[in-house]
Amino acid sequence: MSAGRHSAGLSLIEALVALVVLAIGLLGIAGVQLKGLQSADLAVQRGIANIAAQDARERLWAVLASDTGAHCPEAAAVNHSDWHQRWQPLLPELAIDPVESLGDCRFHIEVRWKDPRIAGDLTRLDYRMRLPQGVP
Repeated sequence: MSAGRHSAGLSLIEALVALVVLAIGLLGIAGVQLKGLQSADLAVQRGIANIAAQDARERLWAVLASDTGAHCPEAAAVNHSDWHQRWQPLLPELAIDPVESLGDCRFHIEVRWKDPRIAGDLTRLDYRMRLPQGVP
């Protein structure tokens, strides 16, 4: 009779150890799932930033197309407040001035925003472009 009780106790301990191992595994899976969701959200933000940069590029092209003399536009030709109001709801703490003129009809477009998961600096994407000069 003593051997039967000893065997039943071992089964209970084995079941508890298996339950602890299973719980640790489930916590690991939950952590991986959380990291995957965070990465997906960052990918969405980067996609929105790409579209915002494309919008700034298109605004420069529109200024060039509307200029009858076909001169290279100034960086200030992009309506920064209008651009900012358009993209601010989608990118938190979006920087206001995305376009910088580098001369020779070259531009640097920098989209900067605050990612709440990253402490410190703003997240940023840099783009460089060049518009044609003197197009008739």
